[in-house]
Amino acid sequence: MTLRNALDDAGLKQGIDYVLQDTQHGEDGRLRADAVVFLPQGQQLVIDCKTPLETFRDALAETDPVVQAELLKKHSLGVRKHIAALSSKDYQGQYEGVDFVIMFLPTEAMYQAAIEHDPGIVAFGHERKVYIANPITLLGVLRATAHVMNLVRSNEEARNIRKLGEDLYRSFGKFAGTYAKVGTKLAAVTKEYNESVGSLEANLLSKARKFKALGVAGNDLPEEIDQIEISVRALCKPELVSSLPSGVAYQDPGGEYGD
Repeated sequence: MTLRNALDDAGLKQGIDYVLQDTQHGEDGRLRADAVVFLPQGQQLVIDCKTPLETFRDALAETDPVVQAELLKKHSLGVRKHIAALSSKDYQGQYEGVDFVIMFLPTEAMYQAAIEHDPGIVAFGHERKVYIANPITLLGVLRATAHVMNLVRSNEEARNIRKLGEDLYRSFGKFAGTYAKVGTKLAAVTKEYNESVGSLEANLLSKARKFKALGVAGNDLPEEIDQIEISVRALCKPELVSSLPSGVAYQDPGGEYGD
């Protein structure tokens, strides 16, 4: 419970940032970590809290100072033995990205008693990549871990947003280029239509009207066919014009389309 409270107090979320009682199966059998914290870039932090507590509890209940001292020495020896046991379990080989193991002692008093009666116990653990942590030091490590993980997530989200923006900008550019081609073709069709109207009026209609004078029945021909006066609106903004096909350039005549 103390370990789980420390993980939650640090701002880590179970199932997302860490898991409890994680079991791995290897060549040497089953290995279960009390907690595994997921770090950036595939790294993991393994925490063990199986340190024997009975001897320390007996020492707290003992009223005889001599017997109590003996029990505390036995407690420190139990902590040392547990360090050796954790080192032999080879968490580094079972968990990817694990460089060391944190051995959690759930009270400050347990930690102080262990180092007081065995001053070399911390160095003994470091040599075996097992680091003893009390509630205060563990919470500090976990909060620093949570802070780093939040920074990594923020940076990752910023990169994703930037990539999405770049993809969207390129998509706009491709769309503008395609749209410009449509405008070019519309302008060409309009020009051809207007030219054909002049040819129709000058040649075909004037000659066709002579059939009426010869008595040919039929609907009256139009006196005039209007040309298309509406022009195709151009893309003129620099970021859009830059994406147009080569050889196609548009300008905003007199800035009539504004910003």
